[in-house]
Amino acid sequence: MKKKKEHSSAPLFAALLAVVVSILWILTHYTYLGKGVLTDVYTIEDPTFCYTAVDGITYFVDSSGMNIAVTDRNLEYSFSIPGGESEDGFYILKSLAADSGGIYVSDKLLDDNGKNVLSERICSYSHDGEFLGYIFEESDDPGQNLYGLTSSDGYLYFVCADETGFDLMIYRESEEVRSVRRYVLEGASDIIGYVNISPELAVTIVTKYGHVIEPVNMTEIYDPGQNLSDDYFSIADEASAFGSGWLINDVGRREIIYTDHSGSSSPFIKLEDLTENIPESFNERPIYSGLVTNSNGTFSFIYKDSYFDTTVGEEIYSYEIYIGDSSGNVLFNGNELKKDSAYRTNEYLTAAMALIGAVAALILIIRAVIALKNYSVDNNIKIQIAILISALLAAALVSFMIVNEYTSWYSREVMDKMANIGVMVSERIEPNDVYALDSPESFGNEAYNRIDETISSVLNNEVNEDSGIYAVMYKVYNDIVCQIYSDDSEHSVFYPMAGGYEGSAEQSIYNSGDYMTFDSHSSAEGAYMFVLVPVFDGDKVIALIEIGTNLYTFNESITNLIVTTLLTVATAVIITILLVSELLLFPDMRRHRKEAVTEKRRIPAYLVRPLCFCLFFAANMSTSFLPVYGMKLWNESIGIPMEIAAAMPLSSELLMAAVSSVLLGQIIDKTGIRPISIAGALLYVIGNICCGLAPNLPFLIVSNGICGLGGGCFAISINTYIASFDDESQRSKGFMGYNAAYLSGMNCGTVFGSVISERFGSSMAFFGAAIVSFIAIFFVFFGIKSAAKPKKAAKSEKGKKEKPGISVIRFIFKKEVLGYFLLLSMPYLICASFLNYFFPVFGEENSLSATQISLAFLVSGVISIYLGPILTDVLGERLGFRKSALLASALYVFAFLIYVLSPGVLTCFVVIAILSAADSFGLTAQSVIYTKIPEVSVLGEGKAMGVSSAFENVANTMGPIVFGGALMLFGYTGGVLAVASVFAGLFLIYVIAGLFSRKKDTSGRGGAKADDVRETAAAVSE
Repeated sequence: MKKKKEHSSAPLFAALLAVVVSILWILTHYTYLGKGVLTDVYTIEDPTFCYTAVDGITYFVDSSGMNIAVTDRNLEYSFSIPGGESEDGFYILKSLAADSGGIYVSDKLLDDNGKNVLSERICSYSHDGEFLGYIFEESDDPGQNLYGLTSSDGYLYFVCADETGFDLMIYRESEEVRSVRRYVLEGASDIIGYVNISPELAVTIVTKYGHVIEPVNMTEIYDPGQNLSDDYFSIADEASAFGSGWLINDVGRREIIYTDHSGSSSPFIKLEDLTENIPESFNERPIYSGLVTNSNGTFSFIYKDSYFDTTVGEEIYSYEIYIGDSSGNVLFNGNELKKDSAYRTNEYLTAAMALIGAVAALILIIRAVIALKNYSVDNNIKIQIAILISALLAAALVSFMIVNEYTSWYSREVMDKMANIGVMVSERIEPNDVYALDSPESFGNEAYNRIDETISSVLNNEVNEDSGIYAVMYKVYNDIVCQIYSDDSEHSVFYPMAGGYEGSAEQSIYNSGDYMTFDSHSSAEGAYMFVLVPVFDGDKVIALIEIGTNLYTFNESITNLIVTTLLTVATAVIITILLVSELLLFPDMRRHRKEAVTEKRRIPAYLVRPLCFCLFFAANMSTSFLPVYGMKLWNESIGIPMEIAAAMPLSSELLMAAVSSVLLGQIIDKTGIRPISIAGALLYVIGNICCGLAPNLPFLIVSNGICGLGGGCFAISINTYIASFDDESQRSKGFMGYNAAYLSGMNCGTVFGSVISERFGSSMAFFGAAIVSFIAIFFVFFGIKSAAKPKKAAKSEKGKKEKPGISVIRFIFKKEVLGYFLLLSMPYLICASFLNYFFPVFGEENSLSATQISLAFLVSGVISIYLGPILTDVLGERLGFRKSALLASALYVFAFLIYVLSPGVLTCFVVIAILSAADSFGLTAQSVIYTKIPEVSVLGEGKAMGVSSAFENVANTMGPIVFGGALMLFGYTGGVLAVASVFAGLFLIYVIAGLFSRKKDTSGRGGAKADDVRETAAAVSE
């Protein structure tokens, strides 16, 4: 007969390698695929200021303070440092400084509603943008504010203000932040608007009244009252030391002014000096902001204007950035940066890698489809997969439609609520108080305070408290729209807005008396949605109230709502399908049991499935929250680090399961299977009740150990019962039912346990597990009819019992056996604790609910249930079991690298999906490798599988401890990297050792035939 041609696996591995490399490349270079990819310029959008360090590197702060665009010395764009980070980075940048030690950011962290300031802090970054840590944080006292961040001679300086004054703070690398001088100023945190620290460490403050003061002797540098313009108030907003004097941004006069120590002031720069072609939208005198002077003699600022676009109903802002020097040279003027050659190269490489990865992925998909066409999938599996996919697609479509409609409705509700608040506030404000705000000096006067009390009483009532809604009041003065009040006191009274009154949205409201809504508004101050409501004196509009909320936070909450809804629906659909599948099987099982009893046959082996389902359901009800529950019961008196102690309940369960399995294996033939099964279920009942009543962590550890004893009883009794059948098909069906019940029970139990824990508390989840365990006793009598009969030992031709050819100890220390356990099997199982231990802890840290955490277990189970039979057969035939096992281990390393390169909740789900796909065929492949070790047949399959079970239990026990220790020593990302590095090292040793050993033994070579697959699969089932 002609030999069937073997398929080469080289193209498959080449395509897989291309996909892996492209994914890893994109994860480390994903920023190059952002907006403006493959264009020559980087556009600066919504800038707040720019800063040039002594070394010539310039930092443009844009995206409303949530991004830093870093250039080289030629002002060519190099890379960005993104913000919006609550941890491991800055959230909203206030000011920036850089020196030889790195980049420093003065940061403002907001709470979840996007309004209230949780803390102000100083972040540290390396010159290549790597976050290093926080060197200073004022989170305990929200009344303290940070200003004036600057660097000089290797030291970092900034001002920390409170209600009675402010401190000049100093920091140097490897030293503590300390105060070098205290300035007394009553109400400093309320009246200071801006602080500048000169290279000579002279402090200059700008008050919200518009005055510039040297606080040493309270000398006034710039008095707005002496610098009035003809058509508006003089209001200093920023002041920076420059040369022998100061540059002052007077937003009232809309000029940048130079003033010296004698008090002489003169305009420093005019609009015609900035550009010959003034944009049409610009007024003749735009607002200036972001004034910065640098120690290298350069200065920079932003000139901005706005106009109301009636076609889109939105305020449009235009920004240009100017950088110059004291000699009058223009270094930069515009809003576009040319990308440097390194950035352009990385852009093209990243785009090319994305294309290569997409082509390689397409090749893999085509090869997979071809392979599956030749694979006969069981009709039952096809039906279940079709039902699952159809149900998920239908649920996703309906959920999306509902959520989309809800999003629109919720947006309207929020806008209507803000409009109602605006009307409520406008009706309560006394017109005389609005008239009393008649100059910048009105900031904080009695009228201002009465307006503040009125607005605060509405915003901070029980209904609106913590809703993130803010309030700002505007007034028109000499055809200029100006801010006269804000509930965060960010600006002074009569602070002018960019743009003009003519043709503005404010003019439309003044003329019509109607309010106007703005669904989306973005500027350098941030992104918001708000309403403008008129304030009346009789029939006359005298002011406008802006009531709004942070658009970024609003959109984030909507996104979270959509994700949560879709995940909840997906969980409900999958769990329902799994439960229905189990219930639909039960009538058929009852019929087969009745036939067996009538015909006086043994009850079929697969009727243990309901028993297995119940006990695995109960065993996993605490899976999603057990480590977190352990952390809550931990205290310092235990004497063990919290991360390690939290892993001990799970480890005690696994350890006691291993111990009871070994001990019961010696006596189960004498006691019978039913008593051991009932004992296991009762131990589960007792253990779960004790866990629910646990007052402390040691009690929980012992209680969970009792559950472990029950698990050991259950495992040894069921496996022994199934193995006792002489009919191979019965054993195969029994183990198949056991594995299916394990996956279904694990998923259903995890989800139900998490829901109960989240809604009613962790104790109720344990009590629920106890009830399910008690129900399992009924199924002991349903599925187990007779005890296993001990098999007689094989005899030699002389009628004597044949002695084993090797002892267990010698077997374990055989080179191939020991290498298999220490280099492949045990490390693999330890790393599998990423799902059982690492993710629940990580999810709790990232505010995931128990239900959301349980979804990861559901994803894992569904992937294993439906991919396992297919991948095991296809990969076993195409690659052979040895290469399949190596592929599974490689996927583990790859998945961990994905997390290390892009840590996050979504990444964790991707990692878990990859690990589950690897498990679906990898565990079976490892078992086949183990059974093919020559010493296994010498020792005997029973004892050899017992040794394997012992090592598996030890590995499962060590997994949570290993991950807990890694988290304690290196943190989340570093811990996963450490575990992945050790695993990859052991894996490579195993591969190299295998290459040498296979020169002599080629039994594990790839390209195994389908017959080999069926033979080895039967070996695994036994």
